[in-house]
Amino acid sequence: MKIWNRLKWAAGCLLLALLILSEALADPIGFGYVNNTDVALRRGMGGKVLVRLPENTCVWAKESATDQQGTLWYHVNAGLNKDYTNLDYDGWMKAEFIAAGDALWHDITAISASRTGLIALRKDGTTILTGRPIVSRDGQRWESPLGRFDQTRAVQVLADESNGYSVLTESGKTEYSIGTNNTGENFRLLGCADTVFGITFDGQVRSPLQRFAIQWIYPEAGLDAAALSHIVKLAGSYSRLLLLSDDGQVYSMFLQNDLDGAPEPEWEKWTNMKNISGGWIRLHPGSHDSAALIGIREDGTVLAAPRELQERIGSWTGMKQIELNVYWALGLKEDGTAISLPMVSQAPDVSGWRDVTSIGIGSDYAVGLKKDGTLVFAGEHIFMGEGHHRK
Repeated sequence: MKIWNRLKWAAGCLLLALLILSEALADPIGFGYVNNTDVALRRGMGGKVLVRLPENTCVWAKESATDQQGTLWYHVNAGLNKDYTNLDYDGWMKAEFIAAGDALWHDITAISASRTGLIALRKDGTTILTGRPIVSRDGQRWESPLGRFDQTRAVQVLADESNGYSVLTESGKTEYSIGTNNTGENFRLLGCADTVFGITFDGQVRSPLQRFAIQWIYPEAGLDAAALSHIVKLAGSYSRLLLLSDDGQVYSMFLQNDLDGAPEPEWEKWTNMKNISGGWIRLHPGSHDSAALIGIREDGTVLAAPRELQERIGSWTGMKQIELNVYWALGLKEDGTAISLPMVSQAPDVSGWRDVTSIGIGSDYAVGLKKDGTLVFAGEHIFMGEGHHRK
């Protein structure tokens, strides 16, 4: 009898350990929004009220659970109070008061993420945004980005590093969440190199936010309107804008000096490419952030600059897309799986992702678009107001 009791006790401990492990390994549900005013965030399911959150408060849903009465709850972090002061609360809210998961992220065809926000495009051309609050038009307060483009039907969406979102319509009209289109030109394609750039219908490279004195690096004489009509993607860093042609050739434009003074990549060798990306990367603890540029060849191999980044990700194979933030890299393989690589800090675990078609990267979260039009998240994040960080 004693042996039987010990076996039951051991089995119970094993079951409890498995439950704890499965909870720890569960993927977060990701970003959501409070859909009612003055909703209580509680210490536990039905527990003490920590704070009351207003409608449109952005939360990070870490998991869901059902209480003894059968009510569904979300375990969330919340990062901004209704008076736009910063907070950092961890608690539970009834699921009926939060739009998250499939209720929010469904029928998605494209995503774009930055350290300050995420924008997704649905099949019907509508968009859904989440992220750090944006400065109101009067400049006096912070507002939720939710609903910024409710009247717009888009064909392309972009989140940039200036806490802004851009959408492009079929007619070439561009809309931006902050400010206006100052160029007065219509664009057929948008891309991001720290800020937003585009190619106009008449074959010009412009920024829809402001004019830049852009200079060509490769080819030195530049591209004419006919050649620019074959450009299918724009990407880059603060110092370089890359242009990917439909024949796989990568071209380069100068935006400003590279802080590292690194030698210019041999652009004539950036051929047979199917994707490009760029951003900032910190390669060593305590070092400054370096401009980084990445190209993925048709065979799935990788070419990157600067040299130290090439040494770290140049061995990756079977790649479809690579995105960077300052601290780690996120890669998508052609088979729909993903990989994350820490540079100077821990990277979210994406080893369980499957059937992913596109990826995005934030400051401490990763997002993947799945074949079924839903999103998968990894990491943990709270979007705070300007100049504030998590405790």
